[in-house]
Amino acid sequence: MRNASRFPIRFHLRLLPFAFAALFAAAPAAAADEPPEPIFAVVDVDLDAGGKVLAIEPADAVASEMAEFLRAQVSTWEFEPATLRGQPVPTRTSVTVRLEPTGERTGRQVEVRIVDAATGPRYRTNPAPRYPQAAFERRDTGAVLLRVDFDRDGRVTDAVVERSVGRKYFETAALNAVRKWTFQPERVGDIGVAARVLVPIRFCIQMRPCQALPEPTPGDDANGPRLVGDPVARIRSRGPAG
Repeated sequence: MRNASRFPIRFHLRLLPFAFAALFAAAPAAAADEPPEPIFAVVDVDLDAGGKVLAIEPADAVASEMAEFLRAQVSTWEFEPATLRGQPVPTRTSVTVRLEPTGERTGRQVEVRIVDAATGPRYRTNPAPRYPQAAFERRDTGAVLLRVDFDRDGRVTDAVVERSVGRKYFETAALNAVRKWTFQPERVGDIGVAARVLVPIRFCIQMRPCQALPEPTPGDDANGPRLVGDPVARIRSRGPAG
């Protein structure tokens, strides 16, 4: 089974990470001589007590070709399910997959491959924060990293600023938005697992460079929440296809 596949470039543009607030909703189309940027996609995966994949469902609306590609890849992987009282049990987790172009291109199609993947919770609803009016007038940009706790139903119970770059109004805007978000927790059997995650948010203005968070740590640019601690399910092997 191939571990890469070709997709029209327009499919990739729909999957670009959008975990930041922006003044312009639409990303500019890539120029013909510019390679597509890295792509993030998320799939929900059901596992039996032995770690075998039972079901895979894309968490986002993606093209059918991309959904088929993700199912074909992830279905060959081996997982380590959660344990309950020392015994492995059926588990539901979300897998965030990072893909990148291989450089192979045919017209408006580009070949991609999976380069990284991680299990954990995901966003359920996460509308972009409102861009502060004062920042708009100043053409100001910023970045905020939040530490967020949510309960077993995915409702936010606490959110604080871990670190930030820029003026305080970016912190306020990020907190106001994230407190209304909901998360899709991992599930052990039929029970959701409360968790703490780090959520990076960038406030960017077109034609201005985005701010970077100070002392970046792995995952700051990931298209999803970064779990603090261990996921309940792990990827044991990405198999021949991944």
